[in-house]
Amino acid sequence: MKKILFLIFVLIGTFVFSQEFVLTEDNYKLKDDKSKNYVVLEFPGKKIQELFSLVKNNLPKKYDLKFDHIIESENNQIIVEITSQSSRTIFINRKGANVWKVVNKYELNFKDEKIMIKPSFMYLLNTETKSEASIGYLFNSRGIVRIENAVSFAEAFTNTFVRNFDKELIKHTSEKW
Repeated sequence: MKKILFLIFVLIGTFVFSQEFVLTEDNYKLKDDKSKNYVVLEFPGKKIQELFSLVKNNLPKKYDLKFDHIIESENNQIIVEITSQSSRTIFINRKGANVWKVVNKYELNFKDEKIMIKPSFMYLLNTETKSEASIGYLFNSRGIVRIENAVSFAEAFTNTFVRNFDKELIKHTSEKW
């Protein structure tokens, strides 16, 4: 019986966290189902108010947030802009600094035992000049990737956020001492 439960748990976990986002010219889409731009995570036994409070309280602990970029609807939805903590050298401009961070908007919708996460690419932010590179810089007019390492950087940031969502925002087990 324990083996069956363990197998079911592993399969569900693999299914949920194998859903990766890819960046397209139309923004983020699920890799395996390009018609969807969101993922639903399940948290058995957790009520909507508890999930909302955990996320609301732990977001500022994990991410450097600008409070004027947070929109919330009590116990239903949080929309937040999050800037990646890491940066990467990506040659977008021929002159000047080319160290960039990813800025995404995450729409988090809450129901009993479930949270829907819908990421949206906002722009790349130049760490030196504070200039922005929109999605149009990353794709050509036919939707073909022009700057591969910028797209892979944005995808990695988004997929890490979704993959670590439970650990960092629900359980908050990554707190450093």
